[in-house]
Amino acid sequence: MRGSPFLLGVLRDSSQRGLGTDDQSSEESGRTTFTLLKAEQIVIMDDINAYSLFSRFLYVAPEEDRLEKFYERLGSEKLSTLFTEVCHPFDVENAESNTSKELRNLIIERFALFLHERNAYARVSPEWLLEADNFAVRLCGKLWYAPHSSSRSHASYTPNYLGWGES
Repeated sequence: MRGSPFLLGVLRDSSQRGLGTDDQSSEESGRTTFTLLKAEQIVIMDDINAYSLFSRFLYVAPEEDRLEKFYERLGSEKLSTLFTEVCHPFDVENAESNTSKELRNLIIERFALFLHERNAYARVSPEWLLEADNFAVRLCGKLWYAPHSSSRSHASYTPNYLGWGES
């Protein structure tokens, strides 16, 4: 079963949106393709941002918790493991500037309150943040954000006519 194309893969092409009737929702007006594929040709959508960028090329598992677990056990990977995000700041201000120092102090001051309001567990303590080498704030004029394919995967993934496949 692991080597046979028997799992349902869903491909949503949002570039076709707007072609439907007025009474259809924006999701329904895009082209949706259902195909039987092998587990390694299907990804589990767990990162909506990456999915919105690459939905035209990705066959995803149906969005049902039990099915996603089933697909994962058969070899489908989570989308978040296939891509990493890279941020490139431009016009970076020195961490020693007054504005950067003020913003850093404000973040440290409100860190405990932020965690308390959300009943969250922190991996670091506010005291750890106080050390200059552990936490710095730098202001920048522009921020360029780019998701890209992760090299962690054993296969490289490139778009092809069936969605994502090994190249």
